Amino acid sequence: MDSKHEAACRHRFVKAMTADMLHGSKDGPVDLPQIVAGMMGMAGPIALGIAGGHAGLGLLASFGAMVVSGASSGGTIRQRAVEMTGTMLVGTAAVFAGSLMGGRGWLTGVCIVLMSAPSPHPDR
Repeated sequence: MDSKHEAACRHRFVKAMTADMLHGSKDGPVDLPQIVAGMMGMAGPIALGIAGGHAGLGLLASFGAMVVSGASSGGTIRQRAVEMTGTMLVGTAAVFAGSLMGGRGWLTGVCIVLMSAPSPHPDR
């Protein structure tokens, strides 16, 4: 293949992937307010962390927002608060454990597999 043909193939691939990403969900309606709230909940802590000179802490806080953003399944405010708090605690423990495991070679991979094994599968 010549470089001109490779560039054309690469361009078609990128164009198809971009169109697929921007298409939206085929499984159900997209909840735009929830997407915007999740985006602001993740970008806000990072911006505050950078402004305060602690970008790492802002990034850590945004991980917490990411975990909690899709946690609520409805119900009363009390039920949602309990569900989101439980999700936040488990997510915090997972991020903390991950930070302790990082940089340990193959042992890190084994720990990730062991930690993710009991997590619920969407089809169950």
